Amino acid sequence: MDPERGGLQGYGIQQNNEGLLYDYYYDATDGKMIWKHTGDEVIDLGCGMVGDIDPTHPGMEVWSTEGGLYNARENKQIETDTELCLWPHLGIWWDGDVLLELFNDGKIEKWNWEEPTASNKVPRITHINKFGGVTNGRNPTLIGDILGDWREEAVVTNADMDELLIFTTDQPSDIRLYTLAHNPNYRNDLTVKGYIQSHHVDYFLGQGMEQPPRPNIRYTQRA
Repeated sequence: MDPERGGLQGYGIQQNNEGLLYDYYYDATDGKMIWKHTGDEVIDLGCGMVGDIDPTHPGMEVWSTEGGLYNARENKQIETDTELCLWPHLGIWWDGDVLLELFNDGKIEKWNWEEPTASNKVPRITHINKFGGVTNGRNPTLIGDILGDWREEAVVTNADMDELLIFTTDQPSDIRLYTLAHNPNYRNDLTVKGYIQSHHVDYFLGQGMEQPPRPNIRYTQRA
Protein backbone atom coordinates (compact mmCIF):
# COMPACT_ATOMS: atom_id res chain seq x y z
CA MET A 1 0.00 0.00 0.00
CA ASP A 2 2.95 2.30 0.71
CA PRO A 3 5.83 1.54 -1.68
CA GLU A 4 8.24 3.42 0.58
CA ARG A 5 7.46 1.22 3.58
CA GLY A 6 8.91 -2.27 3.88
CA GLY A 7 6.69 -5.34 4.08
CA LEU A 8 2.94 -5.59 3.67
CA GLN A 9 0.27 -3.34 5.12
CA GLY A 10 -3.45 -3.77 5.61
CA TYR A 11 -6.59 -1.71 6.01
CA GLY A 12 -9.48 -2.76 8.22
CA ILE A 13 -12.92 -1.53 9.18
CA GLN A 14 -14.95 -2.23 12.31
CA GLN A 15 -18.64 -3.00 12.65
CA ASN A 16 -20.35 -1.83 15.85
CA ASN A 17 -17.08 -1.41 17.74
CA GLU A 18 -17.90 -0.35 21.30
CA GLY A 19 -14.50 1.29 21.57
CA LEU A 20 -15.61 3.68 18.78
CA LEU A 21 -12.88 2.46 16.40
CA TYR A 22 -13.99 3.00 12.79
CA ASP A 23 -11.11 2.07 10.52
CA TYR A 24 -7.35 1.62 10.69
CA TYR A 25 -4.17 1.13 8.68
CA TYR A 26 -1.73 -1.41 10.07
CA ASP A 27 1.55 -3.26 9.58
CA ALA A 28 0.67 -6.75 8.41
CA THR A 29 3.84 -8.21 9.92
CA ASP A 30 2.98 -7.55 13.55
CA GLY A 31 -0.56 -6.13 13.40
CA LYS A 32 0.44 -2.80 14.93
CA MET A 33 -1.73 0.14 13.89
CA ILE A 34 -0.01 2.85 11.87
CA TRP A 35 -3.04 5.12 12.17
CA LYS A 36 -6.67 4.80 13.14
CA HIS A 37 -9.91 6.76 12.88
CA THR A 38 -12.41 6.87 15.72
CA GLY A 39 -15.83 8.45 16.12
CA ASP A 40 -18.25 9.59 18.76
CA GLU A 41 -20.90 6.88 18.29
CA VAL A 42 -21.10 3.17 17.55
CA ILE A 43 -21.80 2.57 13.86
CA ASP A 44 -21.88 -0.40 11.50
CA LEU A 45 -19.05 0.35 9.10
CA GLY A 46 -20.07 -2.26 6.56
CA CYS A 47 -17.24 -2.27 4.03
CA GLY A 48 -13.86 -0.76 3.20
CA MET A 49 -11.55 -0.84 0.23
CA VAL A 50 -8.01 0.00 -0.87
CA GLY A 51 -6.45 0.79 -4.23
CA ASP A 52 -4.36 3.34 -6.05
CA ILE A 53 -6.98 5.55 -7.70
CA ASP A 54 -5.33 8.98 -7.40
CA PRO A 55 -1.88 9.37 -9.03
CA THR A 56 -1.27 12.73 -7.32
CA HIS A 57 -0.75 11.06 -3.93
CA PRO A 58 1.86 8.36 -3.14
CA GLY A 59 0.73 4.78 -2.69
CA MET A 60 -2.84 3.56 -2.28
CA GLU A 61 -6.01 5.22 -1.15
CA VAL A 62 -8.53 3.83 1.34
CA TRP A 63 -12.24 4.48 1.76
CA SER A 64 -15.24 3.01 3.53
CA THR A 65 -19.02 3.20 3.78
CA GLU A 66 -18.60 5.98 6.34
CA GLY A 67 -17.48 8.25 3.50
CA GLY A 68 -14.25 10.10 2.96
CA LEU A 69 -11.32 9.20 0.72
CA TYR A 70 -7.91 9.02 2.41
CA ASN A 71 -4.39 8.46 1.23
CA ALA A 72 -3.07 5.54 3.28
CA ARG A 73 0.53 6.67 3.53
CA GLU A 74 -0.25 10.26 4.46
CA ASN A 75 -3.47 9.59 6.43
CA LYS A 76 -4.69 12.61 4.51
CA GLN A 77 -8.32 13.14 3.55
CA ILE A 78 -8.06 13.79 -0.18
CA GLU A 79 -11.61 15.08 -0.52
CA THR A 80 -13.11 16.85 2.49
CA ASP A 81 -16.67 16.54 1.15
CA THR A 82 -17.53 13.01 2.28
CA GLU A 83 -20.41 12.91 -0.22
CA LEU A 84 -17.84 12.93 -3.02
CA CYS A 85 -16.52 9.43 -2.57
CA LEU A 86 -16.66 5.99 -4.11
CA TRP A 87 -18.73 3.07 -2.97
CA PRO A 88 -16.37 0.43 -1.51
CA HIS A 89 -17.37 -2.69 -3.40
CA LEU A 90 -14.80 -4.34 -5.70
CA GLY A 91 -11.74 -3.27 -7.67
CA ILE A 92 -10.73 -4.43 -11.14
CA TRP A 93 -7.63 -3.62 -13.19
CA TRP A 94 -9.26 -2.98 -16.54
CA ASP A 95 -7.88 -0.18 -18.67
CA GLY A 96 -4.33 0.50 -19.85
CA ASP A 97 -2.89 2.32 -16.82
CA VAL A 98 -1.90 0.93 -13.43
CA LEU A 99 -4.62 2.73 -11.47
CA LEU A 100 -7.43 0.57 -10.13
CA GLU A 101 -10.90 0.69 -11.67
CA LEU A 102 -14.13 -0.14 -9.85
CA PHE A 103 -16.80 -2.84 -10.23
CA ASN A 104 -20.13 -1.78 -8.73
CA ASP A 105 -23.46 -3.48 -9.45
CA GLY A 106 -22.29 -4.70 -12.84
CA LYS A 107 -20.79 -1.33 -13.78
CA ILE A 108 -17.07 -0.89 -14.47
CA GLU A 109 -16.16 2.65 -13.46
CA LYS A 110 -13.15 4.98 -13.32
CA TRP A 111 -12.63 7.45 -10.49
CA ASN A 112 -11.86 10.96 -11.72
CA TRP A 113 -9.53 12.45 -9.10
CA GLU A 114 -9.62 15.85 -10.84
CA GLU A 115 -13.42 16.13 -10.66
CA PRO A 116 -14.69 14.04 -7.70
CA THR A 117 -18.33 13.00 -7.79
CA ALA A 118 -20.84 11.18 -5.63
CA SER A 119 -20.65 7.38 -5.94
CA ASN A 120 -23.68 7.18 -8.25
CA LYS A 121 -22.07 9.58 -10.73
CA VAL A 122 -18.61 8.05 -11.12
CA PRO A 123 -17.63 7.95 -14.83
CA ARG A 124 -18.66 4.62 -16.34
CA ILE A 125 -16.57 2.55 -18.74
CA THR A 126 -19.12 -0.16 -19.46
CA HIS A 127 -22.09 -2.03 -17.99
CA ILE A 128 -22.25 -5.81 -18.31
CA ASN A 129 -26.06 -5.77 -18.34
CA LYS A 130 -25.95 -4.28 -21.83
CA PHE A 131 -24.42 -7.54 -23.04
CA GLY A 132 -26.67 -9.99 -21.24
CA GLY A 133 -24.64 -10.40 -18.06
CA VAL A 134 -26.20 -10.45 -14.61
CA THR A 135 -24.65 -10.38 -11.16
CA ASN A 136 -25.49 -12.55 -8.17
CA GLY A 137 -27.01 -9.84 -6.06
CA ARG A 138 -24.36 -7.18 -6.55
CA ASN A 139 -21.44 -9.56 -6.97
CA PRO A 140 -19.88 -11.17 -10.03
CA THR A 141 -19.13 -14.88 -10.03
CA LEU A 142 -15.42 -14.02 -10.18
CA ILE A 143 -13.07 -11.15 -10.89
CA GLY A 144 -9.55 -12.23 -11.73
CA ASP A 145 -6.72 -12.33 -14.23
CA ILE A 146 -7.59 -15.65 -15.88
CA LEU A 147 -6.81 -15.05 -19.59
CA GLY A 148 -3.32 -13.63 -19.44
CA ASP A 149 -2.03 -10.08 -20.03
CA TRP A 150 -2.25 -8.55 -16.53
CA ARG A 151 -5.66 -6.93 -16.55
CA GLU A 152 -8.58 -8.70 -14.93
CA GLU A 153 -11.69 -10.37 -16.27
CA ALA A 154 -15.20 -10.26 -14.81
CA VAL A 155 -17.11 -13.56 -14.90
CA VAL A 156 -20.91 -13.49 -14.55
CA THR A 157 -23.88 -15.59 -15.68
CA ASN A 158 -26.63 -14.88 -18.16
CA ALA A 159 -30.18 -14.22 -16.99
CA ASP A 160 -31.15 -17.91 -17.29
CA MET A 161 -28.06 -18.88 -15.28
CA ASP A 162 -27.12 -21.58 -17.77
CA GLU A 163 -24.07 -19.84 -19.27
CA LEU A 164 -20.95 -18.19 -17.96
CA LEU A 165 -20.04 -14.90 -19.61
CA ILE A 166 -16.45 -13.64 -19.42
CA PHE A 167 -15.84 -9.92 -19.89
CA THR A 168 -12.32 -8.79 -20.72
CA THR A 169 -10.87 -5.40 -21.56
CA ASP A 170 -10.64 -4.16 -25.14
CA GLN A 171 -8.23 -1.37 -24.18
CA PRO A 172 -4.57 -1.75 -25.18
CA SER A 173 -1.73 -1.09 -22.78
CA ASP A 174 2.00 -0.54 -23.20
CA ILE A 175 2.61 -1.63 -19.59
CA ARG A 176 4.19 -5.08 -19.46
CA LEU A 177 3.78 -7.15 -16.30
CA TYR A 178 3.68 -10.88 -15.74
CA THR A 179 0.17 -12.21 -15.30
CA LEU A 180 -1.28 -11.44 -11.88
CA ALA A 181 -2.16 -15.10 -11.31
CA HIS A 182 1.57 -15.86 -11.27
CA ASN A 183 1.80 -13.93 -8.00
CA PRO A 184 1.25 -16.37 -5.09
CA ASN A 185 -0.59 -13.84 -2.92
CA TYR A 186 -2.95 -12.94 -5.74
CA ARG A 187 -3.49 -16.58 -6.69
CA ASN A 188 -4.48 -17.40 -3.11
CA ASP A 189 -6.81 -14.40 -3.04
CA LEU A 190 -8.68 -15.83 -6.03
CA THR A 191 -9.89 -18.70 -3.85
CA VAL A 192 -11.23 -16.50 -1.03
CA LYS A 193 -15.00 -16.62 -0.70
CA GLY A 194 -17.48 -15.72 2.01
CA TYR A 195 -17.43 -11.96 1.73
CA ILE A 196 -16.16 -11.41 -1.80
CA GLN A 197 -13.30 -8.93 -1.72
CA SER A 198 -10.83 -7.47 -4.21
CA HIS A 199 -7.65 -9.40 -4.94
CA HIS A 200 -4.19 -7.99 -4.36
CA VAL A 201 -0.64 -8.84 -5.35
CA ASP A 202 2.13 -8.77 -2.75
CA TYR A 203 3.89 -5.83 -4.41
CA PHE A 204 2.75 -2.27 -5.05
CA LEU A 205 0.74 -2.07 -8.28
CA GLY A 206 0.04 1.59 -8.94
CA GLN A 207 1.42 4.93 -10.05
CA GLY A 208 5.23 5.08 -9.86
CA MET A 209 5.59 1.34 -9.25
CA GLU A 210 8.81 -0.56 -9.82
CA GLN A 211 8.95 -3.59 -12.08
CA PRO A 212 8.00 -6.54 -9.85
CA PRO A 213 10.45 -9.44 -9.49
CA ARG A 214 9.89 -12.49 -11.64
CA PRO A 215 7.92 -15.10 -9.67
CA ASN A 216 9.85 -18.17 -8.57
CA ILE A 217 7.49 -20.62 -10.26
CA ARG A 218 8.51 -23.55 -12.46
CA TYR A 219 7.23 -26.90 -13.58
CA THR A 220 8.12 -29.77 -11.26
CA GLN A 221 10.38 -32.53 -12.51
CA ARG A 222 8.22 -35.23 -14.06
CA ALA A 223 9.12 -38.89 -13.89
